[in-house]
Formats: sequence, structure tokens, C-alpha cells
Amino acid sequence: MRDDYRQPNPNTSIAVTAKWAGKSDAPSALEDLTYWWQRVGTEAHELEEGLLRFEVYQVAGEDALIIHEVFEDNAELKFHLSKGTAEKYKKDIDEVATPEAYFFRGPVSWTIRTYSKFLHLPATYSSQGSSYTSDGGNMSDGSILSGHQKPEK
Repeated sequence: MRDDYRQPNPNTSIAVTAKWAGKSDAPSALEDLTYWWQRVGTEAHELEEGLLRFEVYQVAGEDALIIHEVFEDNAELKFHLSKGTAEKYKKDIDEVATPEAYFFRGPVSWTIRTYSKFLHLPATYSSQGSSYTSDGGNMSDGSILSGHQKPEK
């Protein structure tokens, strides 16, 4: 993570969360998928100054990964998709995995929406900023109950 303490600007930043599943049931499918996404993450912070956060999680019980990235703005996301690590490693990742879902949060430009269609990313969009929270929500909503609050039954 770059500047982990710094919150992204909710007016310009874009969060991208994606699920990629291995194409085969071979024991190495998840290893191959993990290898390529580690390459993306390792090089992304060197090549893409506007990438604020890059996280990878293994999906429990599946040969799949959840990728979460936060970009400063549309220009940085466009660079990532067209000239950065996403473009650089897309063919390698496509050989071992399939994107199941992409979720873009924030002020995503029409250029990015069009480009994601061109890349065949099964994407949905929310205009809520990448740091959007909802009072009394859960972690999926972007916030959690504080220690002194009790959940309603």
C-alpha cells in the first residue's frame, strides 16, 4: 500500500474490486493465478504512481482471488488498464483465469466504462465514492459498528 495512512480523495478516487477464478481444476491453477497477480502487484507500485492500494485475497473454498485496487482518479485507472500492469499481464492472466465480476466505485468516466467493455470485464458501477460509508452499516456497506454499539436483533 502506498501512503496507507492517507484516505483517498472521495471526489476523484476509484476503487476497483474484481473476482478472478482459475480456468481449470488442476492443483496448480490457484498457484498460477496467484503468481500472475503477485507480479501485477509488485510492479504496479513502481510503474503506477496513482495506484494508492493493491490487495489480493484468496476466496475460501474456491480457486479464485479477489483483487482490490484504489486509484487516485480516472487518468490513473486509464493508465493502469491501457499502458500499465493490467495491460502488461492481461494475456498471461487470461490464460489461467477468467474474470467473474468487476465492481467500480467512484466517479468512473465513460472512457473507462467503454474500455472495460472492450476488455470483456463483467463490470458494474456505483457512483458512490471509493470511501463511501453508511451510518450503522456493515463492513460491506463501508462501515462497522463501533465498540459501544450493539447490533439490532
